[in-house]
Amino acid sequence: MKHVKPFMAIVALVAAAGSAHAGVALPQGFDLTVQMGDGTPWSLVNSWNDSRLTVTRHEEIPGANGATAWSMSFAWDGQNWDGSFNLTLDPDPFVSQSFTIQNNSGVLQPFTVSVTLPIAPPLPGSTVMTGSVRGTVGDGDGQVDQFGNGATVLSQANGRPYYEAFIDGNSVRSLLTSPRTDSAPLGVTRNINLQGDPADFINELGPAALSTIGIRNAFQLTPGDNAGFTSTFLVVPAPGSLAVIGLAGLAATRRRR
Repeated sequence: MKHVKPFMAIVALVAAAGSAHAGVALPQGFDLTVQMGDGTPWSLVNSWNDSRLTVTRHEEIPGANGATAWSMSFAWDGQNWDGSFNLTLDPDPFVSQSFTIQNNSGVLQPFTVSVTLPIAPPLPGSTVMTGSVRGTVGDGDGQVDQFGNGATVLSQANGRPYYEAFIDGNSVRSLLTSPRTDSAPLGVTRNINLQGDPADFINELGPAALSTIGIRNAFQLTPGDNAGFTSTFLVVPAPGSLAVIGLAGLAATRRRR
């Protein structure tokens, strides 16, 4: 018997969801993708008008330093996986990504969830980075999995960590690195055990950020079960870089005159 997925409760809001994102465009150049196995990644941008996507919130909100930021919540009802997502996107730049995915494929599957956000203005000097990750794993079908647990989430065979932060397409920080295995008993959802690993980094020196920042969560998940991650990534100019940014802004102003 297939258990009812907790996040599908928002289906009751379908009537309102049709207009939830009307009139508010997605951030230009942004996308969230979910890749299961070796298949073609699912894209939020490409699925924005698909009937299987239920959007319950999509609105512009005040961002840092007067920027326009976005807050959105949505769910995808797919054939081999279902997911619910919450995002906060600020191009100044900051990304917060929270999701729960249920594996309906019938076999152990690797999942890679990636969000990429263009930034403005660019940060040409050194930066300071802060990020975090938390996770859960839950039994979704009331059956013992192949590892003898109610549900199991584990590192991908390629060794990717549960969390990676990206600047301009380059990985700059990892958390909860491979190899890892986390589990929950039958009928239970549990927090992922940190196993002595740090789950955040605070005010670490980073590279220049000229075009994008992003987060990637990678894991394997047993069939019929669910895993969720909440991740953040914040980038700000390093104190010595503020003068560089000011000079760049002045030069741009002079070019416009």
